[in-house]
Amino acid sequence: MTDPAPRIDFANLPTPAEGILVTLFITVRKVARSRDFYSRVLGGTVVLDENPCMDRPFGRVLVAG
Repeated sequence: MTDPAPRIDFANLPTPAEGILVTLFITVRKVARSRDFYSRVLGGTVVLDENPCMDRPFGRVLVAG
């Protein structure tokens, strides 16, 4: 049995038209808890749910794995 493909929000992928992209990678123990914090508490947009989780709080990209 294969795992389902991850859900990717292509409209919010970090692809700037110009300038630079600030990305922060953090190692976390609980990806779901981290995703919930950065999206619900800080108002980020979830781009990729897990493995790794990608969120966009404050116009930056946060990758948690």
